[in-house]
Amino acid sequence: MVNCVCQVNTQNGAGGAAGICRSLHQEFLHRGLASYMLVGKQKETDASTFLIDHDSYRSAWGRCWMTAAKKVSAFSGRIRGAQRFGEQIFPYIADFRRWLDYQQGREDFNFPGTENILQMIPGRPDILHLHNLHANYFDLRALPDLSKSCTTVLTMHDLWTLTGHCAHPFDCLKWRSGCGECPDLKSPPAAIKDATRHNWERKKSIFAESRLYLAAPSQWVMDKIDSSMVRPAVALSRLIPNGVDTGTFSAGSMAESRAQLGLPVNAKIIMFAANGISNSRFRDFKMMREVVRRLSHRMQGEKLLFLAIGEAAPTEIKGAEEIRHVPYVKDASLLAKYYRAADVYIHAALADVFPTVVLEALASGTPVVATAVGGIPEQIVNGSTGFLTPAGDVESMTNAVIKIFTDKPLRCLISDNASEYAKLHFSRQRMINEYLSFYEEAVEDWKINNGELAE
Repeated sequence: MVNCVCQVNTQNGAGGAAGICRSLHQEFLHRGLASYMLVGKQKETDASTFLIDHDSYRSAWGRCWMTAAKKVSAFSGRIRGAQRFGEQIFPYIADFRRWLDYQQGREDFNFPGTENILQMIPGRPDILHLHNLHANYFDLRALPDLSKSCTTVLTMHDLWTLTGHCAHPFDCLKWRSGCGECPDLKSPPAAIKDATRHNWERKKSIFAESRLYLAAPSQWVMDKIDSSMVRPAVALSRLIPNGVDTGTFSAGSMAESRAQLGLPVNAKIIMFAANGISNSRFRDFKMMREVVRRLSHRMQGEKLLFLAIGEAAPTEIKGAEEIRHVPYVKDASLLAKYYRAADVYIHAALADVFPTVVLEALASGTPVVATAVGGIPEQIVNGSTGFLTPAGDVESMTNAVIKIFTDKPLRCLISDNASEYAKLHFSRQRMINEYLSFYEEAVEDWKINNGELAE
């Protein structure tokens, strides 16, 4: 019986892995479980969320400089260079090994509190649920001991775990055989020198000594795991698609949503949402801008509004074409109104695992046109809940959007299908129930395995 769960992630808050963590955490608490979160960065205050304590395990020298780093970081945005000193320079002074690893291109695992995270929450967890482990806060070398001390579940939100440095290898297949001679060191998390072979080999040795219960949001990710050096560590695995709150993200009146948001009633509205739109290595914003340009050219006489949500930038108007940037929308109810106000949601990705925004759009009854990369084809039923197009194929995406714009009965049918399909396959409740079921199975297996080891 699972009574206590501790989740670990880069940060808490909304969006991506953090959003999945929060959904699980809140529902666990609602169901009466003891639930805690341990994070590298605390974005939101929560009595049951704790910042992972590394400073207590550093030397006096290290603690001194890390204290200075936190004080300097507090002036980020007010004093030029404060963020860089607080997050990069001072931590390297505090721990010379981190600076040395960075200079050599080695992934930074110098976080001494990691092996003690089970002592950082009240009580003893039945489940240690790990999410994103990169972004400089977790020592992956602690995995073998942690997995021997507690039933350890790992959800693969990206592919960093099985590569020599990057979260998405795109078309590169070197992660299968050992990386090295990396074709793209700038792909996040970026490296300044090619130590990808070393990083890969180190991860391989870590996973060879670990025993994990692995969850993946898409079969696409699961297939990658089966071909990777992570596979020997997997005791049990489960495909658990991400879920969204289908009570908040649900179909509703387009006209009413537009009126509430102050959007034009008669315009054709396209929407896209992401955190940091224009600079993302994984989202093809240039392609989406070109789609809008072609739509404007081919649908002359129609007012066209492209809502780019997730980044503050000046509005661009050219004839009947408008690109309006909307800063990140934290409030889920408000974001749902934007989805309902749109005629179509477009998602031009170069790499993606299982984007939550696609699920939110579908649940809101908004037809989705997206590139068929990563796990996205597992989210959309082509021609029924939206349309899939090849990555980089501007003309295909343009044609699909025009089809939705000009065929009202088709749009209504796709809208209804999308909302019902999301309720059935991508609800938050379904996701949580599947995780709880997997937890029970994992705990039982872990106890049996540890009993055998003890004998």
